[in-house]
Amino acid sequence: MKNFGIAPIYYDWDVELSLEDANGKTVYTKKQNTALSTLLPMRRMTFDFDIDGLPEGEYKAKFRIVNPLNLDRDDSERYPLIMSNKARVGEYAVAGIIKIQK
Repeated sequence: MKNFGIAPIYYDWDVELSLEDANGKTVYTKKQNTALSTLLPMRRMTFDFDIDGLPEGEYKAKFRIVNPLNLDRDDSERYPLIMSNKARVGEYAVAGIIKIQK
């Protein structure tokens, strides 16, 4: 992840990796604690996820920063943090394709 902005990301919210199979079904989701507040403008941060156990195939990798703040009117709704990636699906940035071969 690279911060192309002019300010650091202020909160150390979790990040999430989600993988979709060829049918668009989510087959993997994992959240991870972060130190996003250390990601200064024009700097990169990497994240490692263990995706062992998935069968062979190609998966669309989606990534997001999870905003834990709920809307006042409904605790099940959140304000999504939308990244500026050209390839987005809702609040997820499409990070690319992961191909698993065994």
